[in-house]
Amino acid sequence: MRQKHIEYATFTQKDVQKSGTTPINREKVVMKLLVESYMHGAQTCEAENGKILGVSIHHGICDHIHFFINDSHKVTVEISQGTSRITVMSDKELGDAEYIIPFIRCLGIPEGQILENGPQI
Repeated sequence: MRQKHIEYATFTQKDVQKSGTTPINREKVVMKLLVESYMHGAQTCEAENGKILGVSIHHGICDHIHFFINDSHKVTVEISQGTSRITVMSDKELGDAEYIIPFIRCLGIPEGQILENGPQI
């Protein structure tokens, strides 16, 4: 098994519960952004609160999907052989959880991986 440095976010359970009440609209926006990125390359869109969301996908042996909020890299997810995992999570800001959590859900990663009590390396 290959070893890689993986970072886990430090969002609390309260943050996840708070984001769980976000409108379905946010999940639709993030899902549409992911689909458009797979079909047409890197994409950006403006969210309802003025934040600019962006997705860039690098294809290879495994796909790396990068998620940006206001031109700041937030999350990289690696997808290999049908398995998704977070490989980088940076610039953790509480206000960004409302978009990061739907992004991670859309890629099939359980919310437990981004909780502070998640697995540690």
